[in-house]
Amino acid sequence: KLNIDGTIDNTFSVGTGFDLTNNQDAIQTISVQDDGKILVGGQFTSYNGTSRTGIIRLNVDGTVDSGFNIGTGFDGAVLTIKIQPDGKILVGGSFNNYNGVSYNGIVRLNTDGTADNTFVGGVDGVTYEISIQPNGKILLVGGFSSFNGGVARLNSDGSVDNTIQVTSNPNLQGYVFTLGLQTDGK
Repeated sequence: KLNIDGTIDNTFSVGTGFDLTNNQDAIQTISVQDDGKILVGGQFTSYNGTSRTGIIRLNVDGTVDSGFNIGTGFDGAVLTIKIQPDGKILVGGSFNNYNGVSYNGIVRLNTDGTADNTFVGGVDGVTYEISIQPNGKILLVGGFSSFNGGVARLNSDGSVDNTIQVTSNPNLQGYVFTLGLQTDGK
């Protein structure tokens, strides 16, 4: 963690940090909550000696937030984390399960780390990026087998929004890795 002038914030202690021993392991995404707590996602199995798989929440001083209980965590990489206005957490990536339950490519977590069972979710592929529209709808990009061009939109409950029509486009074949939401909603 850096101070505003670019110097290292010595009050933020990571100890031994993340276990990134496998050459596939990496930190992929970081999101900061309104209360200053930090959500970190990627492909890792522990942080400073504490077992956490794929996602962890840190306190503002770098210590593990023990109130964020992920159970066994993810069985694949977490590639994106977005915090909704209500504090719930959208997580996307290349995973099939969270805490032993099937959630393909996207899951919504409650503020305590448990899965939000009111969220339908699940896609048929890898979610690389998530963007939340002002109306609460959720845009996803990635590599999906049932969505044209790797772009999908979900309703706020996680069900597929069929009102968006992404037409088949030869320029959008394969994976889409990122997206940007303009102020006009485009």
